[in-house]
Amino acid sequence: MTKNLFGRIYGKVKKECGRLLGPIFLPHQYLKKTQRFLEVHEKIINSRVKLPSNNESEKISCVIFSKDRPLQLLSLISSFQHFVSGQCSVHLIYNTSEKKYEKAYQEFFQDHGSFFSTIADDSRGFKSTLLDTLTSLGSQKVFFLVDDIIFKKRINIADFLSFSTETFVPSLRMGNHLSCCYTHDKKQPLPEFKKLEDLNNNDDLIFWKWNEGKFDWSYPLSVDGHIFDRQEFICMVEYLDYKAPNSL
Repeated sequence: MTKNLFGRIYGKVKKECGRLLGPIFLPHQYLKKTQRFLEVHEKIINSRVKLPSNNESEKISCVIFSKDRPLQLLSLISSFQHFVSGQCSVHLIYNTSEKKYEKAYQEFFQDHGSFFSTIADDSRGFKSTLLDTLTSLGSQKVFFLVDDIIFKKRINIADFLSFSTETFVPSLRMGNHLSCCYTHDKKQPLPEFKKLEDLNNNDDLIFWKWNEGKFDWSYPLSVDGHIFDRQEFICMVEYLDYKAPNSL
């Protein structure tokens, strides 16, 4: 879509919201939230029509979250180094609840700190640290991992860069074996997998519609290997209220 078309769509949405909300006397805090939502919506639209430069569209970054688990983090980056290929900068945001964990992380960084492009301690607040990290990245796409994840199969990050994040939310985690949702402790049906012309030549790729799935298959905004447009994600995390990765 062109920028003018996005502008017309946004203008119609804003006008319609004004028409519907104008005659209603809402509490001030709700009016402020509505206005803030429209501002974020406009920023997301503008971020999508902004053309990448300096081959930005060919780059991707990974942000890892870790708290009090340096040994699990070691397992994650060991599996990352062994199984993941392709250009991808890796950034760490970590926090500790006790001095013994901070000491363990510092020992870990002595041997493995060079693996990360940046390391940030979120003691001054997770939201601020996350926004600063995302803003500092030079990539168009970003995905997140938590420290209790490991890779167990070889993947090439470059295979996922050709998918537009305006149309797809690619995932490094989802697979046709995921018939149980562990967060809800329930079985989950597999979605109907789609055949996409020119995209199903790779037997390792599956396609489905997030809005037709159940549980894990219907939750694209996950921080365990789903790929997003970085600028769009920045707009969303600026608007949301959260204090940790599990409340994003």
